[in-house]
Amino acid sequence: MSHSTKEHQNKNNAPISAIVIDDNKELRDLFVELLKIRGIKVAQTGSNGEEAVELYQIHRPDIVFLDAKMPVHDGFYALSKIREFDSNAKVVLVTGSNQEKALLDNCNANIIIEKPIDIERIMEITYGLTGRIAENIH
Repeated sequence: MSHSTKEHQNKNNAPISAIVIDDNKELRDLFVELLKIRGIKVAQTGSNGEEAVELYQIHRPDIVFLDAKMPVHDGFYALSKIREFDSNAKVVLVTGSNQEKALLDNCNANIIIEKPIDIERIMEITYGLTGRIAENIH
């Protein structure tokens, strides 16, 4: 078995890793808990676009959940910087308004979801984007 095949197998057996970036601490903490309950390993959380970029570069998660509207640097900034670093990054942009959604059409996110978050939909998206299957959850 080649080294890369072995790595690929190990990656498929490992929990899906994520980072969650949202400036609303209560929402972020709740979302993290919901992901953990579903077997997603949340590597780190942040509260602005600058942190999102740094955390992505450090942790290289399978998926990023990124709030669109945040102080310092917003989700659009973070998305463009993450794409510069890794064009294959899996990024889910979360928005609270239809007005933002109009801007999002041109932003190069893998998918855009609106608040309030539906955890069943989030799990569908997560498995779809990462190519994993639900049976890998412990």
